[in-house]
Amino acid sequence: MDDIISQKRCSKCKEPKSLDDFPPLDAQTLAKRPVNSKQQGRKSACRECIRASGRDYWRKVGRHRDPSKRKKYKLDPQKSRQLSIKKNYGMTIEEYQSLLDRQNGLCASCNNPETAKGNTGKLKPLAVDHDHVTGKVRSLLCSNCNQALGCLKEDPERVNALLRYIKQYVL
Repeated sequence: MDDIISQKRCSKCKEPKSLDDFPPLDAQTLAKRPVNSKQQGRKSACRECIRASGRDYWRKVGRHRDPSKRKKYKLDPQKSRQLSIKKNYGMTIEEYQSLLDRQNGLCASCNNPETAKGNTGKLKPLAVDHDHVTGKVRSLLCSNCNQALGCLKEDPERVNALLRYIKQYVL
């Protein structure tokens, strides 16, 4: 009886193996399983078969070796930015530029230009501020204001509490 519990049959190679040869399920998946699940908290395929299927996939797809098979916009940062804005905020690069022009290239909150630099050493573009519930674009913010707003979870009470704190201890 103890041998049955300490071993499991791989769903790929069909060989019985020790439970230690099977990676554990992640907590989210494990929570969905009944307590008496046959999986015993482990994936259905052994580590060896999982690695082999990963190698086979990349051998077949081969994107990581052949640059001509990569998506073209990955090589063009402007095209990548354009697609990112469209996908994340539903706006075109022209709409972004129009909003930037209306704000005179300045942050809508602090009225300062962007000062943060990206990985390449170039100035970052202003961030698109949007309502996380409706998805509606509000304005463009500098990195500092955008991050501050995110840290405060867009909660007016948190903003007021921080303002009271600053007035009490800083000003």
